[in-house]
This record gives sequence, C-alpha cells and structure tokens, in this order.
Amino acid sequence: MIAYKKITFAFVLALVALTASATKIEKGIKLLNEKQYTKAKDILEDILADYPAHPAALYGMARYFAAEDNPAFNFEKGYEFVIKAQQTARDANAAMKKEMGSVQIGETEIVLLKEQIEKTAYSIALKSGTLAAVEQYLNSFHETHLRNEVLLKRNALAFAEAEKENTSAAYDQFLKKYPDAAEAKMAKDNYDLRFYQENTNEKQPDTYLEFSKKHTRSPYAKEAKEKFDRLMYDKCLADNTLEAFEEFIRTRTDNMYLAEAKTKFERMLYETRTKGRTIEEFQLFINQYPSSPFIPQAEEQIYLLSIKGDKTSQTYYNFIQAYPNNRYTKDAWQMIEQMEINYSDTSTITTFLNKYKNYPNASKLQKIMLQYQKVLYPVKAKNGKFLPSTYYKNLSD
Repeated sequence: MIAYKKITFAFVLALVALTASATKIEKGIKLLNEKQYTKAKDILEDILADYPAHPAALYGMARYFAAEDNPAFNFEKGYEFVIKAQQTARDANAAMKKEMGSVQIGETEIVLLKEQIEKTAYSIALKSGTLAAVEQYLNSFHETHLRNEVLLKRNALAFAEAEKENTSAAYDQFLKKYPDAAEAKMAKDNYDLRFYQENTNEKQPDTYLEFSKKHTRSPYAKEAKEKFDRLMYDKCLADNTLEAFEEFIRTRTDNMYLAEAKTKFERMLYETRTKGRTIEEFQLFINQYPSSPFIPQAEEQIYLLSIKGDKTSQTYYNFIQAYPNNRYTKDAWQMIEQMEINYSDTSTITTFLNKYKNYPNASKLQKIMLQYQKVLYPVKAKNGKFLPSTYYKNLSD
C-alpha cells in the first residue's frame, strides 16, 4: 500500500511538472511570436535546464536563433537546435507528444522549420557567390534537404575556380576533391591539355619527345611525337642543305617525315650534282648513285643531249655505241629503223642488218622479210566455195 502511494505521488509530481512546462512552453512560443526574444530565451533555457531533451523547447530555441531580426541571430546554432528537436521528437513518449500538441508543435512543424533554416541559410551562401561560402554551408547544414542542389552548385563554383587558374595542378585538385562531379570529364580533358602544354616547349623540341616517351597514356602522347617530328623536319628544311638532309635521314629513322625527307634529298642531290647540265655530269651521277630514283631522268638527259643538233641515223648510232646500257637505246634504234628501212622493200632490211650487226631485234626483221616473200592463194572447198583466209596456202607449199 505504501509503495502504491509512492508511485502515485511520483506520477502526480511528473504530471504537475509536465503541466508546468507546457505552460512555460506556451508562454515562450507566445513571446517568440511577439519578438520578445530575450524573455522567450530565458523561459526556454529554464525548461531545457530541467528537460534537456524537451522537443518543444529545442524547437523554440531553434526559432530563437533563426529569427533574422533577432540581434542574437545565428543560423548554425538554430540548425543545431532544430536537429536535436527532430531527433528527440521521434523518441518522445505519449505524455510529451501530448504536451507538444497542446502548443501545436509536432514533427511536421519541426521539419518545416528545419527546411526554412536550410533554405534561408543557402540563399545567404549563394549571395556571397563564393565556393568557400557554399562549402561552409554543406559543413554546417550537413542534413540539408537541398544537398543535391547544393552539391551541383559547389561543383560548378569549384570548376569555375579551376578554369580561372587554368593549370594542371588546379584541375588535378578538382578531380581529387570532386571525382563524381558532372564537370569531371571536362576537368580531366583540361588537365591533360594543360599538363601537355606545361611540359613541352617549341624552343626545346626534345621536351616533346620526352613527353611522348614518359607519358605514354596521355591522349597527347601521339601529338607530342608528331610535334617533335615536325620540329625536327622543319629545322632540316630551314637548313636546306644536303648535309642537313643526310643527317636527318641517318638519325631520324622513325620520323614521320622520313620518306618526304628522302625524296627531297634525292632531288637535291640530283640537281646539285648535275647543275651544269652536261653529259659528263649526268653520266657521273649515274655511276656514283646507281640506286637513285633520278637515274631515268639522268639517262633521258644524256639521250637528249647526245642527239641534239643534226638528228641522223649516225647520231643515234653514236649514242647507242657510247651508252649501250642507257634505257633510251631502244628509242634510238627505233629512230634508225624509221630512217633506213622501207618495209615494202626487203633489200633495205637486209642492208640494215648487215650494217648494224649489234641490232638487238634482228629476229623481228627476219620474220618481216619472210612474210613479204610469201604469196597467198585462196583455197576452194569441195562445195565450190572459198575457205576462210586461215586456209590460204603459200605458193611454195
């Protein structure tokens, strides 16, 4: 019986205490609405001194610090209180929830205040327009319902700062801090470009070759090698001497302009060695550079210079005798044939063959002579009709 009385007495005391705190909460909220902030704060702190986890009192303190016309205005402190109010409201017992209801403060009101604080604080951060302000917002309002929106803004501001600095280090720092940012791909592209530019110098061509070898995974490795090749070849072109081209061909065996350099070298070599345009120079060139692609041109010039002036069969024959390995001896023989042979008169063929014992196509002329010695007659079939020309018979058959 005594124990029962003690429990009842304790319950009554608790009920009285809650009723008293409810009255205080109601008064504190009323004072907040009337903007009597200092008086409201005193009452709310008095409640929290006895009930540190009182959701309604925590809510009231959040409103106190979130009031922008309050001299003690502090969004960050207001946010701390509203987060505590939200947490304690979830765990409140039935009696506490009833008390909160009596002053019209529930979880919904707490969430609305939380979101209001988050929005207002974010708008202030945006007005500053700085990355530091937005990052400070994320640090202070870590449970903000605007988190996704704020992250996008933070990333955009951070990327803008990296672009303004425009160095590989700035882009690298951005990528390390914000690897999931929408701007990450652009940052990586910019990083690759600036890293390439910062580590190469046109006045030092070897920097391009070094870059291509050292940074093989860079998207600019191939471009660096091509740039090096171009710079080396441009230097060779600027020198424009046989020695420069010889050196380039000997030392730059993997240069992309090697084939072009060889072509220019061969032409320069040919033009230099035959600048006097004499038969002797052309023949000397052929002897000294038998594998040159300009051998045909040299042989043609020897041919043209040899027959210059009176173009007689003897002129052409002299050329053949002097340069028997020249590819234009065939042309010279054709000219002699045209001058000395009448194909309708086989005696001219006989004379030609007797005169030019070294004629390379004697068998051809002999066949022509035999052809002219044949007389063909048509052959008549048994039916009295003439057979096709393939059946014509030689008189001697």
